Amino acid sequence: MTQGFGVDCLREGSGFQHILKEEMRTLLSLALAAGLGLVPAFASGAAPRFSAPASNSAAGINGKLLVTSIPRGIATLGPASWDINTIVDLAESGIFIFRVNYSHGSAESNAKIVERVRAASERIGRPLAVLGDLQGPKIRLGRIKGGSVQLRTGDPFRLTSDSSVIGNRKRASLDYPGFIDAARAGDTIIIGDGDVKLQVLSVQKGILETSVVEGGPLSDRKGLTLLNRDIPINTLMPKDRKDLVSMLEAGVDGIMLSMVRSAAPIAEAREIASRFNRADLPVWTKIENQAGLDKLAEIARAADVLVVAQGDLGVAMG
Repeated sequence: MTQGFGVDCLREGSGFQHILKEEMRTLLSLALAAGLGLVPAFASGAAPRFSAPASNSAAGINGKLLVTSIPRGIATLGPASWDINTIVDLAESGIFIFRVNYSHGSAESNAKIVERVRAASERIGRPLAVLGDLQGPKIRLGRIKGGSVQLRTGDPFRLTSDSSVIGNRKRASLDYPGFIDAARAGDTIIIGDGDVKLQVLSVQKGILETSVVEGGPLSDRKGLTLLNRDIPINTLMPKDRKDLVSMLEAGVDGIMLSMVRSAAPIAEAREIASRFNRADLPVWTKIENQAGLDKLAEIARAADVLVVAQGDLGVAMG
C-alpha cells in the first residue's frame, strides 16, 4: 500500500486541464485515502511531493496551499446530492473524493454523475476525485408474498434454491445454490443486518431446514450471511465486469471492490483496466467477511487501499 507519491511538475499558467489530467486524479485518489496532503507544483519548477499534512491543511492549486479547518472526507452521491450545486457545496465543505455506487443506476446515469463532479471541479478550481464502487457478489432471498412477513422465534423455516418459490412464514428461496452447498448442520445464518437469525438443522440437495433462533421481519431481496463459512463465489460477477468497463469509459479515478476474499479479483480488475491503459488505476478493497480477514496480508499487498466495512463485517462475524 502506497505511503507517499511524487507528481510531475504542473506550472502556473499551464491550464487547469493539466491539473485534472489522468495521473493527477489517480494520485489524488490515493493520497487522500492515505490521509496525505496534495501540494501542487510551484512556478519555480520544483517537483512537489505528497506528505503528511498538518491537521488544518487542505489541497490547493496554482502553487498555493489552502489552509482551512474544514476536514477532508469522502461522500457518496445519490439522488439527493448528485446535482452539480450540491456537489460544489460538498466540495467546498471539504469533500475531495466522491463515491458513485454502481449497485444502482445505469452506465449512462452514472457517467453523468462523473461528468458533474468534473464540472464541479472546474467551478471551484480544485481537483476532485471519483471513486466507482462495484456491487460485488450478493446472495439474496427471492420474493416474499406481500413483500414482507414476520418470523417467530422457534418456528421451523426452509430455504430453497427453487427460484419459483414465493416466500412466506415457512419458507423462502435464495438466488445462489452454492450457499446451500456450503452450509452444515449447526451453522448460523443471518438475514439482513441481523433482522433474523436461523440455525441450520439439516442440509439436503437444494434445501436447508432451519429453526428461527431470533425472529423478525423477512422481506424481499434481503441479503444472507452464512457465519464462519467461505462460500465459493466470484468477487467480480458478470455485472461487475460490465460496470468496471463503464467506469473506465466514464474516467473514474479509482475503483472499489466488494466482498474481497483474496488478491485474485484485484489482479483481474487491474487486467481489465490495463485494456484502457489504466493499469495503475487505484484499487480499493472492502473487507467484509472472515475470508477477507484470513487473507488480509495477501489482499493488502495487492490493493492500494483497504476499507473495513464495519457493519457488514460485524454481521459476518456474528
